[in-house]
Amino acid sequence: MRGTGQSNPLRCPAIEDHVRAEPEAPMFPPDLVADCARELAGTSDLSQYSTANAARDIDAVRAALGYERIDLNAASYGTTLALRYIQDFPDRVRSAVLVGAAPADKMPPAHHAVNAKRGLDLLFDACAADPDCARQYPDLRAELAKADPGFTPMSKDFVGMQVQGISANPQIPVHAGLARFLKEQKAWNDKWKVAK
Repeated sequence: MRGTGQSNPLRCPAIEDHVRAEPEAPMFPPDLVADCARELAGTSDLSQYSTANAARDIDAVRAALGYERIDLNAASYGTTLALRYIQDFPDRVRSAVLVGAAPADKMPPAHHAVNAKRGLDLLFDACAADPDCARQYPDLRAELAKADPGFTPMSKDFVGMQVQGISANPQIPVHAGLARFLKEQKAWNDKWKVAK
């Protein structure tokens, strides 16, 4: 896929260094993103790196291989691309398997933390409600915290961690799902903007 692998990869060493130095940071610093965009714009037409163009690339490969119709098997962001391909080229798809679907209006990673927290809470509640699981894991949340010390701050103050991340980058609009969640938790700051 264009922008990855050997297809004119779009890489920014400063952002990669940031990820290595702060793997749990909630967002990339805006100044690094702006620098990256300027750097890449000098060698690439960034408007050509889109889901729509990637879908056209898939169809060009399909045609070059001589297939009338193809089967799609996708996970995570690949499901967003597969859905776009199905929308743009419905007659070229024989079947599709989408695992961990990521709809276009819920682009990762903005909603991952909220969904991960909800999934873990549901798991903890289900275990507590099941006598066999509760007997085996009387405090599953604490067991996970022992196994992964990075889980402890999130389990103690998930909302606070989200607020801290947004406050550190207030100029970046907040994903609508996360904004709704924070409003429900009475942790929303009206100075923040919601992404459109």
